[in-house]
Amino acid sequence: MKTKTYSIWIFSSVTIGYVIYLVCLLYKNGFPAGFTEFGALGDAFGTLNSFFTGLGFAGVVVTLFVQQKQIKSQEDENAQQDIRYQIDQYENTLHRYLSLYSQVLSEVSQQDESDRFEGRDALTNSVQKIQLSIKENSTTFYPKGIRDRISSCNLQGEDKAIINMIQFEHHKCIKNNLYWQGRLIQTAHLLFKHLEERVPSDYDVSRARELVMSQLTYFECQYFFFACLSTKQFKEMAGYMSRSIFSQKKNKFKMTEIDRDLFEYAYKITLKEDVVQDEKFFDKEVYNKFRNKTKALRAKYRTMINDDAKS
Repeated sequence: MKTKTYSIWIFSSVTIGYVIYLVCLLYKNGFPAGFTEFGALGDAFGTLNSFFTGLGFAGVVVTLFVQQKQIKSQEDENAQQDIRYQIDQYENTLHRYLSLYSQVLSEVSQQDESDRFEGRDALTNSVQKIQLSIKENSTTFYPKGIRDRISSCNLQGEDKAIINMIQFEHHKCIKNNLYWQGRLIQTAHLLFKHLEERVPSDYDVSRARELVMSQLTYFECQYFFFACLSTKQFKEMAGYMSRSIFSQKKNKFKMTEIDRDLFEYAYKITLKEDVVQDEKFFDKEVYNKFRNKTKALRAKYRTMINDDAKS
């Protein structure tokens, strides 16, 4: 409708222009007396035709310029819509994964002697059993002398062998007492994979991380951390989770220095910096360094811990 109105307006303007020009010529020169004078009048209109032709060309140039701006504006709008669509898809899928995770978590169950645990209680029970086993069979901290030498980067003698043995004890306690929830772990893996890998361009992923972390409790985070310390089959998941729930910057749960060192050794991920590298879990060479001296080394670090308690 607007195009038709503009066309009528332009046609009317051009027609009126011709009429006014004709009236001015007739007023100035009078009505032609013969055919020869009509030729002069035609030449005068030729000048007017040239003028309008120039205006028409200028109009075409202006129209092309306006159309170019409109096309650019449309492209920008389409790009913004595409980004918005990607963000909506990312967030909607993230919420669906969270719902799926909650559903799978609610179906978790664990039979422990005479008690039965379900949902988060099952994970809580598993984590507490691991922590109790570590307290009974190992230690939750390095002896003070070793901690001091770690801080000063001055490990001596059998310090490294003692550290490796303590870490191995933790790994053994975790592996023997972790109640395996395969479906839940796989679902969490998919959730964190989408969280970290499917991020749209120019999207602040920290908001999505905060959302996911707000849905997980202390014991859930601790459970997944222990799952990563029990085996290396979830190397990819460990990398994803290290950027959020495992990161010391986020402080989602309290991890011991021993477990943190064990995780960083196994996955070559610095939890303070979220830097991921690639390497094996426990090397046989490391294990062999303390395997034949286990009793002596355990007695030594127990003595060191007892000395710490007395001082």
